[in-house]
Amino acid sequence: MSEFILEARDISVSLGHRKILENCSLSAKQGEFIGIIGPNGAGKTTLLKMITGELAGEKTLIHMGSHVQVGYYSQEQEWLSPDRTVIDEVRDLFNYGEAEARNVLGMFLFRGEDVFKKISLLSGGEKARLSLLCLFLKRPNFLILDEPTNHLDIPTREIMEEAIQAFGGTCLIVS
Repeated sequence: MSEFILEARDISVSLGHRKILENCSLSAKQGEFIGIIGPNGAGKTTLLKMITGELAGEKTLIHMGSHVQVGYYSQEQEWLSPDRTVIDEVRDLFNYGEAEARNVLGMFLFRGEDVFKKISLLSGGEKARLSLLCLFLKRPNFLILDEPTNHLDIPTREIMEEAIQAFGGTCLIVS
């Protein structure tokens, strides 16, 4: 039997007088891939923020399984350090030397002088690539991806697809 990863019940949230989500439920087991698709404003990101604990619901019950390590990809990439360079972000976060940092950055199309760009100067797609790389390097067993293909060009989407296919854990993706 697959290991329990997530059980969420009675997810309800309102913004003012508008109900965003009402009595939603979601469960996930080890190795499952779950997609949530819906129009803008339907509450998809709100749901993910409730699951990750960034938002509280009105009567929500959310339980994670034991040994669950969540890797959350936010549309905003707000956790990246804008004053660091790309290579410094990877070196500092993962205690890599320059050669090892350059190798992993190369897998996500950061090559040559691009590794010395300040994060604040990166395009939306470059920030998305760096965020995805750092997320995979953290080695979570439960990926929560909020609109991961926004700002990505086709080669980067292909890299992301390969990384997700090789992942082996549970994945919850909003699109």
